[in-house]
Amino acid sequence: LSSSSAASDVYKRQGMDCMESGIRKVSSQPERRILTVSVAPFFSAFWLTRRIMRFIKENPKIDLRLHHSYQPPDYHRDQIDLGINWGDGQWSGVTAEKVLDGSLTPVCTQELLGSIKDDLQPANLLDLPLFYEFHQNDWADWFKAAGIALSSSPVATQINDTNTLIKSAHEGHGVTLFFRAFTDDASLVGGLVQPFDLAIDTGNHYFLNYPSGHDLSFEAKCFRRWIFSEIC
Repeated sequence: LSSSSAASDVYKRQGMDCMESGIRKVSSQPERRILTVSVAPFFSAFWLTRRIMRFIKENPKIDLRLHHSYQPPDYHRDQIDLGINWGDGQWSGVTAEKVLDGSLTPVCTQELLGSIKDDLQPANLLDLPLFYEFHQNDWADWFKAAGIALSSSPVATQINDTNTLIKSAHEGHGVTLFFRAFTDDASLVGGLVQPFDLAIDTGNHYFLNYPSGHDLSFEAKCFRRWIFSEIC
């Protein structure tokens, strides 16, 4: 785990610019069929960006258009073919297939851990500032998985933006619960450590989703097949 939060911001901007430039270039070609995908911004920036040009090059007749949204699309209202969104996947009228595990694990700077004088134990994290993004009980669930019984939820601060959350950890402000799936990404979590190899499955993940009971278009089937080939 090495690099800085500033580097991850630069990486994200450059990746998004490259992706959008590539999409505009191929979108000018004639006789192309539109495929619109709603994508959670963080997933788009740090997972999809580095892979999407492969799909575009492999499918030159598909005019791919990305719509960034945290919430799954309203398929009755929005002109969206597919979504890749965060949540429990239990969305009415929607078929959801997990594409990226959302298990959470603590990350922080080594310097912050250095403030702990005793041999490091999970309970020591209770003496440090704690951050989370999604649900207040996520930290309580993590401590329970670590074998620590708490009479009430630990004091923790919610930061409901993933980029700000990881930046707070980089700046040494506290320990944050973050996606275990991204902890090997040096451009994102460089300089941070996992004090314990323990993650909790909250039931929330990134899901590919589309309306139930409707046949996917040829373009949507191509995208679905491609994304699952990427995560294998």
